[in-house]
Amino acid sequence: MDATARVGPLSYELTDALLPAPAGNGVRMTGGTVALDRGDLGRYSFDLIHVVTSGDAATVPALFGSDPQLHPGPQGPLATSVLADQRQTIAGFRALVHPHEGYDLLAELGRSWYDAGLVARPGTATPGTYEHLSLVRRANDRDEVGLEYYRDDPRYGTTLLPYGTAENRWGIAWAFPGSWLKGAYQLVADNVAQANRAGVRFHANAAHNRLEVRVALSAYRQLEPSSIEDLTRTGFVEVQFLPQTGADATLGRVQSQVAYAAWHLDRDVLSIDFARDALRPEVRNGAIGDFVDMRYPQLVVQDRHIFSPRLIGVVGYGRYAAGGMWSTTPVGTRYATGYAGAEIDLGNGQQIFAQVRTFGLNGLPSIPGGPPPTFTERHSRSNTASRSRAPAAVRLFKGRDDAIGPGDSCEKDH
Repeated sequence: MDATARVGPLSYELTDALLPAPAGNGVRMTGGTVALDRGDLGRYSFDLIHVVTSGDAATVPALFGSDPQLHPGPQGPLATSVLADQRQTIAGFRALVHPHEGYDLLAELGRSWYDAGLVARPGTATPGTYEHLSLVRRANDRDEVGLEYYRDDPRYGTTLLPYGTAENRWGIAWAFPGSWLKGAYQLVADNVAQANRAGVRFHANAAHNRLEVRVALSAYRQLEPSSIEDLTRTGFVEVQFLPQTGADATLGRVQSQVAYAAWHLDRDVLSIDFARDALRPEVRNGAIGDFVDMRYPQLVVQDRHIFSPRLIGVVGYGRYAAGGMWSTTPVGTRYATGYAGAEIDLGNGQQIFAQVRTFGLNGLPSIPGGPPPTFTERHSRSNTASRSRAPAAVRLFKGRDDAIGPGDSCEKDH
């Protein structure tokens, strides 16, 4: 249930929500928001929510629950524990003001309090804090430059909601073993700065005639190390670097470079999209399996062509790689995809969308001495939609039924 009201420059919202969780689990969130909008004089808002989980205990990819365990393997020491009856309150304040013409100043401050019924070390819960400060200079609607500061405490917004299964909570090898990418944490957005991080982000957008360019650079550091002492404190979250079992825990750093460029022609939009993320340990203390040192470059090039007002075509190629060292395992994988598609407007509310994609993956085995992750895969799909009937899909499949051994490749058509 959600209720909103507006009185002059003030707006209000009250929420009482139940999560449609799996059988045996329940989540309830109550909260409220009040906002003051003064136009060019600024906008100010205050939020308060309270979340409670109930039902069966759940195994989670964190160490601060009861029965904490480390599971050694090629991905390093992955963590599990058991949680139940979580309680969290989060309060936040946000202010957006214009100190001068063409300038936007944004300040956000959050505070959270967390505890649970089943934890490894009762009485170790402490409040968490979130800070965000942004200054943006806007030359016009298309050109801007900005500098931001983020600080996301490891104890801020740490409730694990009962989504998913134990399998998808582990996640993909070499792609951040923390659970924030697995649907387990839902109370705060971490798409820019993740938990247990502090740092700065620079971004700039520019458009001149037919050229459009966007860039963003960021650098963050760990606030507290991934030591067993810290990870077993109630509510402590680390989403990327592995638990460290050595005597001297280290601090890691996360860097990211993102660039996008597009050339707008009369009938085409040619674009290139590049990103590179890096996880670096600050110091290697020599303890086996305590470090993550990875690079994630990715590149996508695309052409979007307008044949007519009723026919649009797209063709592109993307390449993604993960390389470096994860715990004791060297990592070197390369993933590529090529795609082509078209959208056709038949008139009278009918449209056809068709797409062909080819995937390929190769590189070092994720398990030392195991089979290499090598395969290719081709998909094609066609959808027809209209106002008078539901969308229809056509799929064809042809593949190999025999087992795939080391070095073999698998080809499929969908």
